[in-house]
Amino acid sequence: MKKLSVTYNETVKEAIALAVLKHLQTKALSQISISEITQTAGVSRSSFYRNFDTKEQALSYYVQKCYKAYFQHETIQLQTDHQFDFNHFLYLRFRFIKQNRDMFTTLRKHNLLSYIFEDLDPELAQILSGMKLESPYYTAMFASCSAGIIRQWIDNDFKETEEEMIQIHLSISKLLHS
Repeated sequence: MKKLSVTYNETVKEAIALAVLKHLQTKALSQISISEITQTAGVSRSSFYRNFDTKEQALSYYVQKCYKAYFQHETIQLQTDHQFDFNHFLYLRFRFIKQNRDMFTTLRKHNLLSYIFEDLDPELAQILSGMKLESPYYTAMFASCSAGIIRQWIDNDFKETEEEMIQIHLSISKLLHS
């Protein structure tokens, strides 16, 4: 198993992102100052701007990092098997969101899901769509669609199971492919 090495810079970036998430529990993103974030994170103001241009970018970094860490083992296994089980991937994705429901509910509360999901890697958007996306417009459409599905699931308080969410995703994906 490959050992993860964490750099000081990654630690600083994570501390900044976690500070933003902490403050989002009590106030809107626009009301959170960079000074509050850096004080909570225990880093300098220049550290914030050396790593991020915006607070949204810090959040996006953290969600992407969590996704990559969560899927790392599965991706390695899928590459080894030379097979890809799309339904299994969707199940893992919905499970990840449900396991991190506090973070995703907070992002939803502040209307930040679309921003986060539009910033997904193009490869992930292709996986979610179930097809090779030739156009950045298709990539944007599937990223936005994915954010909408998750937003509704959060609004439903995760009432549907991961399996039900797979079926919902597949039926919407079929409509989009038509």
